[in-house]
Amino acid sequence: MPAKKTTKRKSEAVVDGDKHPKKIKVTHRSYGKEAGQVLVLGQGDVGQLGHGEDVLQRKKPSLVSLPEKTVQVVAGGMHTVCLSESGHVYTFGCNDEGALGRETTEEGSEMVPGKVLLDEKDNNGVIGLVEPLKTSKVPVKLPVIEPVVKIASGNDHIVMVTLEGHLYTVGTGEQGQLGRVAEVFSNRGGRQGLDRLLIPQIVIVKGKVQFIDAFCGSYVTFAVSKDGHVYGFGLSNYHQLGQCVEDSSIIKG
Repeated sequence: MPAKKTTKRKSEAVVDGDKHPKKIKVTHRSYGKEAGQVLVLGQGDVGQLGHGEDVLQRKKPSLVSLPEKTVQVVAGGMHTVCLSESGHVYTFGCNDEGALGRETTEEGSEMVPGKVLLDEKDNNGVIGLVEPLKTSKVPVKLPVIEPVVKIASGNDHIVMVTLEGHLYTVGTGEQGQLGRVAEVFSNRGGRQGLDRLLIPQIVIVKGKVQFIDAFCGSYVTFAVSKDGHVYGFGLSNYHQLGQCVEDSSIIKG
Protein backbone atom coordinates (compact mmCIF):
# COMPACT_ATOMS: atom_id res chain seq x y z
CA MET A 1 0.00 0.00 0.00
CA PRO A 2 1.58 3.31 -1.05
CA ALA A 3 2.35 5.77 1.70
CA LYS A 4 0.20 8.84 1.94
CA LYS A 5 1.69 12.08 0.80
CA THR A 6 2.09 14.61 3.54
CA THR A 7 2.53 18.32 3.19
CA LYS A 8 5.12 20.03 5.27
CA ARG A 9 3.50 22.45 7.66
CA LYS A 10 4.74 25.96 7.24
CA SER A 11 5.54 28.07 10.24
CA GLU A 12 3.04 30.74 11.19
CA ALA A 13 5.59 33.40 10.33
CA VAL A 14 5.73 32.18 6.71
CA VAL A 15 1.98 31.70 6.40
CA ASP A 16 1.31 35.18 7.66
CA GLY A 17 4.01 36.61 5.42
CA ASP A 18 5.77 38.18 8.39
CA LYS A 19 9.49 37.54 8.00
CA HIS A 20 10.57 40.33 10.35
CA PRO A 21 10.74 40.04 14.14
CA LYS A 22 7.95 41.75 15.96
CA LYS A 23 8.68 45.01 17.68
CA ILE A 24 8.52 44.93 21.45
CA LYS A 25 6.53 47.75 22.99
CA VAL A 26 7.94 48.93 26.31
CA THR A 27 5.51 50.44 28.77
CA HIS A 28 6.00 52.01 32.17
CA ARG A 29 3.58 53.75 34.46
CA SER A 30 5.53 57.00 34.21
CA TYR A 31 4.80 57.20 30.47
CA GLY A 32 1.89 59.35 29.38
CA LYS A 33 -0.76 57.21 27.68
CA GLU A 34 -3.23 59.78 26.37
CA ALA A 35 -2.14 62.77 24.33
CA GLY A 36 -3.83 66.06 25.04
CA GLN A 37 -3.48 69.82 25.36
CA VAL A 38 -1.52 71.83 27.92
CA LEU A 39 -3.23 74.25 30.29
CA VAL A 40 -1.30 76.67 32.50
CA LEU A 41 -2.04 79.18 35.24
CA GLY A 42 -0.16 81.18 37.84
CA GLN A 43 2.87 83.45 37.60
CA GLY A 44 4.63 83.79 34.25
CA ASP A 45 7.09 86.64 34.72
CA VAL A 46 9.94 84.73 33.03
CA GLY A 47 7.87 83.02 30.36
CA GLN A 48 7.08 79.78 32.18
CA LEU A 49 3.44 80.03 31.05
CA GLY A 50 4.44 79.94 27.39
CA HIS A 51 2.20 82.85 26.40
CA GLY A 52 4.88 85.34 25.41
CA GLU A 53 6.09 88.62 26.83
CA ASP A 54 2.66 90.21 27.20
CA VAL A 55 1.16 87.60 29.54
CA LEU A 56 2.82 87.58 32.96
CA GLN A 57 0.02 86.00 34.98
CA ARG A 58 -3.04 83.80 34.56
CA LYS A 59 -5.62 83.30 37.30
CA LYS A 60 -7.58 80.73 35.28
CA PRO A 61 -6.30 77.80 33.18
CA SER A 62 -5.34 78.89 29.67
CA LEU A 63 -4.32 76.86 26.63
CA VAL A 64 -0.68 76.79 25.50
CA SER A 65 -0.17 76.90 21.74
CA LEU A 66 1.90 73.83 20.82
CA PRO A 67 2.34 72.25 17.35
CA GLU A 68 1.71 68.74 18.71
CA LYS A 69 -0.40 67.01 21.32
CA THR A 70 1.36 66.44 24.63
CA VAL A 71 1.66 63.30 26.77
CA GLN A 72 3.67 64.66 29.71
CA VAL A 73 4.43 68.04 31.29
CA VAL A 74 6.98 68.87 33.99
CA ALA A 75 7.34 72.26 35.69
CA GLY A 76 10.68 73.47 37.00
CA GLY A 77 11.24 76.43 39.28
CA MET A 78 11.10 78.94 36.40
CA HIS A 79 10.60 76.87 33.23
CA THR A 80 8.29 74.26 31.72
CA VAL A 81 9.04 71.14 29.66
CA CYS A 82 6.49 69.35 27.45
CA LEU A 83 6.86 65.92 25.83
CA SER A 84 4.84 65.42 22.65
CA GLU A 85 3.21 62.18 21.50
CA SER A 86 5.83 61.87 18.75
CA GLY A 87 8.69 62.10 21.26
CA HIS A 88 9.69 65.73 20.74
CA VAL A 89 10.49 68.05 23.65
CA TYR A 90 9.24 71.65 23.85
CA THR A 91 10.41 74.13 26.48
CA PHE A 92 9.66 77.67 27.63
CA GLY A 93 10.63 79.91 30.54
CA CYS A 94 13.86 81.13 32.09
CA ASN A 95 16.97 80.08 30.16
CA ASP A 96 19.69 81.82 32.19
CA GLU A 97 21.48 78.53 32.97
CA GLY A 98 20.54 76.74 29.74
CA ALA A 99 17.58 74.92 31.31
CA LEU A 100 15.54 75.10 28.09
CA GLY A 101 18.04 73.04 26.12
CA ARG A 102 17.93 75.44 23.16
CA GLU A 103 19.29 78.79 22.07
CA THR A 104 17.14 81.82 22.93
CA THR A 105 19.24 84.68 21.58
CA GLU A 106 16.22 86.21 19.85
CA GLU A 107 14.39 88.51 22.25
CA GLY A 108 11.30 86.90 23.74
CA SER A 109 11.96 83.47 22.21
CA GLU A 110 12.31 81.86 25.63
CA MET A 111 8.77 82.94 26.60
CA VAL A 112 7.02 80.85 23.95
CA PRO A 113 7.27 77.09 23.34
CA GLY A 114 10.32 76.05 21.31
CA LYS A 115 11.44 72.63 20.13
CA VAL A 116 14.62 71.13 21.62
CA LEU A 117 16.97 69.81 18.94
CA LEU A 118 18.86 66.70 20.04
CA ASP A 119 21.99 67.14 17.96
CA GLU A 120 24.34 65.62 20.57
CA LYS A 121 27.22 67.69 19.18
CA ASP A 122 28.41 69.18 22.45
CA ASN A 123 29.81 67.52 25.55
CA ASN A 124 29.90 70.34 28.06
CA GLY A 125 27.40 70.32 30.91
CA VAL A 126 27.11 70.58 34.66
CA ILE A 127 25.74 67.10 35.38
CA GLY A 128 27.11 63.87 33.95
CA LEU A 129 30.43 65.25 32.73
CA VAL A 130 33.86 65.21 34.32
CA GLU A 131 34.70 68.84 33.55
CA PRO A 132 33.20 71.00 36.32
CA LEU A 133 31.92 74.56 36.28
CA LYS A 134 30.64 74.42 32.70
CA THR A 135 27.16 74.70 31.26
CA SER A 136 25.51 73.37 28.13
CA LYS A 137 22.66 75.04 26.28
CA VAL A 138 21.98 71.94 24.19
CA PRO A 139 21.11 68.42 25.43
CA VAL A 140 23.99 66.07 26.21
CA LYS A 141 23.56 62.31 26.37
CA LEU A 142 24.47 60.77 29.73
CA PRO A 143 26.47 57.52 29.71
CA VAL A 144 23.84 55.18 31.18
CA ILE A 145 24.09 51.58 29.96
CA GLU A 146 20.42 50.70 30.58
CA PRO A 147 17.16 52.15 29.19
CA VAL A 148 15.86 54.81 31.60
CA VAL A 149 12.13 55.07 32.32
CA LYS A 150 12.03 57.75 35.06
CA ILE A 151 14.16 60.76 35.98
CA ALA A 152 13.97 62.97 39.06
CA SER A 153 16.11 65.94 40.02
CA GLY A 154 17.15 67.60 43.25
CA ASN A 155 19.05 70.88 43.54
CA ASP A 156 22.34 69.47 42.26
CA HIS A 157 21.76 65.78 41.64
CA ILE A 158 19.77 63.47 39.38
CA VAL A 159 18.33 60.02 40.00
CA MET A 160 17.31 57.64 37.21
CA VAL A 161 15.17 54.48 37.32
CA THR A 162 15.97 51.96 34.58
CA LEU A 163 13.71 49.47 32.84
CA GLU A 164 15.39 46.67 34.79
CA GLY A 165 14.54 48.37 38.09
CA HIS A 166 18.01 49.67 38.89
CA LEU A 167 18.74 53.08 40.39
CA TYR A 168 21.46 55.36 38.99
CA THR A 169 22.55 58.69 40.50
CA VAL A 170 24.82 61.51 39.40
CA GLY A 171 25.78 64.96 40.67
CA THR A 172 26.63 66.40 44.08
CA GLY A 173 26.81 63.89 46.94
CA GLU A 174 27.87 65.96 49.95
CA GLN A 175 24.63 65.25 51.83
CA GLY A 176 24.48 61.58 50.81
CA GLN A 177 21.82 62.18 48.16
CA LEU A 178 23.58 59.90 45.65
CA GLY A 179 23.16 56.88 47.92
CA ARG A 180 26.53 55.44 46.93
CA VAL A 181 29.31 57.87 47.92
CA ALA A 182 30.81 57.91 51.40
CA GLU A 183 31.10 61.31 53.09
CA VAL A 184 34.90 61.21 52.90
CA PHE A 185 34.72 61.02 49.09
CA SER A 186 31.79 63.41 48.58
CA ASN A 187 33.88 66.50 47.82
CA ARG A 188 36.33 65.46 45.08
CA GLY A 189 35.49 61.78 44.69
CA GLY A 190 38.66 60.35 46.23
CA ARG A 191 41.03 58.33 44.05
CA GLN A 192 38.38 58.01 41.35
CA GLY A 193 38.22 61.78 41.08
CA LEU A 194 35.11 63.49 39.77
CA ASP A 195 34.14 60.38 37.81
CA ARG A 196 32.71 58.98 41.04
CA LEU A 197 30.28 61.90 41.22
CA LEU A 198 29.69 63.14 37.69
CA ILE A 199 29.28 59.88 35.78
CA PRO A 200 26.01 58.00 36.47
CA GLN A 201 26.59 54.90 38.60
CA ILE A 202 24.26 52.32 40.10
CA VAL A 203 23.07 52.47 43.72
CA ILE A 204 23.68 49.14 45.43
CA VAL A 205 20.90 48.02 47.79
CA LYS A 206 20.96 44.74 49.72
CA GLY A 207 18.48 42.10 48.60
CA LYS A 208 18.45 42.81 44.84
CA VAL A 209 15.67 45.37 45.14
CA GLN A 210 13.83 46.43 41.96
CA PHE A 211 12.69 50.06 41.82
CA ILE A 212 9.72 51.43 39.88
CA ASP A 213 9.71 55.12 40.82
CA ALA A 214 11.88 57.86 42.33
CA PHE A 215 11.55 61.46 43.46
CA CYS A 216 13.83 64.04 45.06
CA GLY A 217 13.89 66.86 47.54
CA SER A 218 16.59 69.51 47.37
CA TYR A 219 19.25 67.31 48.99
CA VAL A 220 17.44 64.02 49.52
CA THR A 221 16.39 61.11 47.31
CA PHE A 222 13.47 58.70 47.65
CA ALA A 223 12.87 55.55 45.61
CA VAL A 224 9.86 53.22 45.55
CA SER A 225 10.53 49.50 45.19
CA LYS A 226 8.42 47.03 43.23
CA ASP A 227 7.09 45.55 46.48
CA GLY A 228 5.92 48.95 47.72
CA HIS A 229 8.70 49.93 50.11
CA VAL A 230 10.13 53.47 50.10
CA TYR A 231 13.90 53.93 50.37
CA GLY A 232 15.44 57.29 51.25
CA PHE A 233 18.94 58.73 51.47
CA GLY A 234 20.45 62.16 51.80
CA LEU A 235 20.06 65.15 54.11
CA SER A 236 17.86 64.48 57.14
CA ASN A 237 18.50 67.48 59.39
CA TYR A 238 14.73 67.85 59.90
CA HIS A 239 14.04 64.09 59.74
CA GLN A 240 13.14 64.20 56.03
CA LEU A 241 13.94 60.49 55.85
CA GLY A 242 11.21 59.72 58.36
CA GLN A 243 13.60 58.39 60.98
CA CYS A 244 16.04 59.92 63.42
CA VAL A 245 19.43 59.24 61.84
CA GLU A 246 22.83 60.85 62.25
CA ASP A 247 24.26 59.83 58.87
CA SER A 248 23.01 59.80 55.28
CA SER A 249 22.85 56.04 54.75
CA ILE A 250 20.01 54.39 52.85
CA ILE A 251 16.87 54.10 54.99
CA LYS A 252 14.06 51.64 54.18
CA GLY A 253 10.54 52.71 55.05
